[in-house]
Amino acid sequence: DKSMFGGREIKGKTLAVIGLGHIGSITAQTAHNLGMELKGYDPGLSVQSALKLPQKMQLEDSIAAAVAGADYISINIPY
Repeated sequence: DKSMFGGREIKGKTLAVIGLGHIGSITAQTAHNLGMELKGYDPGLSVQSALKLPQKMQLEDSIAAAVAGADYISINIPY
């Protein structure tokens, strides 16, 4: 019985993905498969990485624009 388990549904929620390289693109694809809306930012996005992104992903021109209105944030950048 699902009501026995606490938690939140993520379907329909917005995920901001910062860094859209290998890990970020996999994160975005997984979130898309789970029914999430996607926003992303990566100043050095390669053509190969861009082709791996879901078509409905909204690319932003700044981190601030990407995280604005996001329910969740995934940061996938080198330290």
